[in-house]
Amino acid sequence: MNYHSILRGTIIAFSVTAIGACTNHPTAQAASWHKGVPSTIKGTFTNSWFRTDMGTTQGLIEFTNSRFTMSSNLSDLLHGTKLRYKRIGSHTYEVSSIIASYRTPSKVIYGTHHGQRRISIKFMVGKHWEKHYHGWFYKA
Repeated sequence: MNYHSILRGTIIAFSVTAIGACTNHPTAQAASWHKGVPSTIKGTFTNSWFRTDMGTTQGLIEFTNSRFTMSSNLSDLLHGTKLRYKRIGSHTYEVSSIIASYRTPSKVIYGTHHGQRRISIKFMVGKHWEKHYHGWFYKA
């Protein structure tokens, strides 16, 4: 082997190693917590009208960067503050908020149906997640 082929091989090996080292940057951690809520679930979402003992009502979920409200047109049910979230699936977020002085985790799934954005939510009760989500709430 001559000097030029050894030099060329060394340069190529060094270049490949340098490019590989430069492009191997870690991406954002999927399980890291962020303040607020993601833009996909910000806004007001409503569900169908349904009957209760107090009359006919419609459920409402509202997310802003600083608060979470779950209510009906008859009464307010839950208010959460100090929101934070992490992505736990392709269409699922875990949202944590302070409700009545306790940190309360909830899972929010989102998607589209016939072109409308929709979400569903379930809460952690004690140390276990609720078995079912609370129906679909559509973007108002």
